Amino acid sequence: MHDFVLLPMAYAIAKKNRRQVEEKARSMRDLFTKATDIVFSRMHEDIVEIKQSLKRANITVIAGERIDG
Repeated sequence: MHDFVLLPMAYAIAKKNRRQVEEKARSMRDLFTKATDIVFSRMHEDIVEIKQSLKRANITVIAGERIDG
């Protein structure tokens, strides 16, 4: 349950930070955006896995507040 709540929040925050870095011209921008894409992919896979495991355990999570990214 802990991961189900925190991981999507961390994902939204990281996406917002990535957009901010993309908008600024920095020497490490390309490297950072590629690295964050890899992290986003893994975070998304984890979120899907967590949702599936909660569903298998017959745990229903009602969507509440969302973080706008």
